[in-house]
Amino acid sequence: MASRESDSIMEMIKQRDQKWKINVFLTRVAQGDEQNVSRMLNSGDVHVAVTDELKRTPLHVAASEGCNAIVRMLLQAKSDVSALDAMLNTPLNDAVRHKHDQAADLIREHYPTQKYKLPGAGAGVEMCVAAAAGDIEQIKRLIRNGVDPDAADYDGRTALHLATCQGQTEVISYLLSVKCNITCKDRFGGTPLEDAVRHHFDLPNATQVQTILRDHGGSLMQSNTNYTIRMCSAAWAGNLDLIKVLAENQVDVGLGDYDGRTPLHLAACAGHTSVIEYLLRQKSVAVNSVDRFGGTPLEDAIRHGKQGAAALLMEVGGCRSGDPRLEQVAFEMNALKEKRLKAQREPQIAHMVCVCA
Repeated sequence: MASRESDSIMEMIKQRDQKWKINVFLTRVAQGDEQNVSRMLNSGDVHVAVTDELKRTPLHVAASEGCNAIVRMLLQAKSDVSALDAMLNTPLNDAVRHKHDQAADLIREHYPTQKYKLPGAGAGVEMCVAAAAGDIEQIKRLIRNGVDPDAADYDGRTALHLATCQGQTEVISYLLSVKCNITCKDRFGGTPLEDAVRHHFDLPNATQVQTILRDHGGSLMQSNTNYTIRMCSAAWAGNLDLIKVLAENQVDVGLGDYDGRTPLHLAACAGHTSVIEYLLRQKSVAVNSVDRFGGTPLEDAIRHGKQGAAALLMEVGGCRSGDPRLEQVAFEMNALKEKRLKAQREPQIAHMVCVCA
């Protein structure tokens, strides 16, 4: 009995001593004490796989502190780069999180397949936070360490969505240079260009942001929003500024809604002469476009008592229903409408072909 008690006590002392050695070793690692770290490893007092209470290995600690020489030493000693601590972080995660780029480079140099990973949408959230803040160095750091440029947060929003919303042109240009998906959609069906348009009146560089996105293939037609309906609503409300923004982003001002009613019809009904004047200057707008009831913008203006709008439309050759000229106009409009709808569908088709390829 006494022998068993003695053995138990000796085991407890041994465990305590070993724990003490591990704590000393990890402290030396954190301090960057190469000489003592090397001595303890070579003496066999500790092993590279030892962990503290949080399951952090010496490589976790060295990477967290940016102790590059010790990181190299531990990697040469075959330290496990895939080891997870209690927070499910690898040594590479720690190096990246603490912005110790050289330590991260050393880990990837020895183990090229190692990547920065977080549970769930964690990496996407970090990308989005950095993008919104314009932190291009963090964006580059995350991508360099294996994070997908299209990594999304819990709402499916990517770094490109957030950079667009905040007008971070440098981040936008960088993300596009690494071939991020310009047609990516969040869970609401919105694309980055749609975000840029929605925030147009909040951002001083909104036009520049939209131009960059369009130059790289962005189109409002890639979203789930019916921008023809939105254009008609803007015309009814007399919101010329929004109409111009939509037109600049290639929404066809000559197309009609489900009843074939165009923005010109709606502007005529409401008597918004400034909107009518703008629309009539656009090549795709026909003064005598016919809705499915056979009505023209001029007829709408007269029916609603908008004399100024009616006079403006008559000046440029507006017709009323029953005019024999409308038969040919209707035929031409149907052909033109199909041509324009085809053009509107092209961005979506091109993206689908690209994805399938």
